[in-house]
Amino acid sequence: MKIRRLETEEIVSVYHEYMERDFHTDELRPLNRILEPLQDGIYECTAMFDDGILTGYAFFVKLNKDYLLDYFAIVPDKRNQGYGSKYLALIEEYLKDSDSLLIEVENPLYAADEQSRVT
Repeated sequence: MKIRRLETEEIVSVYHEYMERDFHTDELRPLNRILEPLQDGIYECTAMFDDGILTGYAFFVKLNKDYLLDYFAIVPDKRNQGYGSKYLALIEEYLKDSDSLLIEVENPLYAADEQSRVT
């Protein structure tokens, strides 16, 4: 398994194929608000691949050598198989030269309903 930076066309594909389904509408920024900061060098989009197959993605806001994990998801058919933990371990190596990585975690106890707790 490996992580690599996504090209613009791949970002557009991941956005439409996965992100629009993986995140609630009110949590998902419009695509142009991902692509514009990407062009400005303050956003980075990565994906993890297993034998060339996309297993997950992580998008970051970045300022110099500081990173904020903005979006993180494992594709639906790879969930609950340990890919999330593997991705996080690979992110540590991928960002080894960074100064910091900030990750926001939501408490599932405050989810609106049971479906939101488990997805």
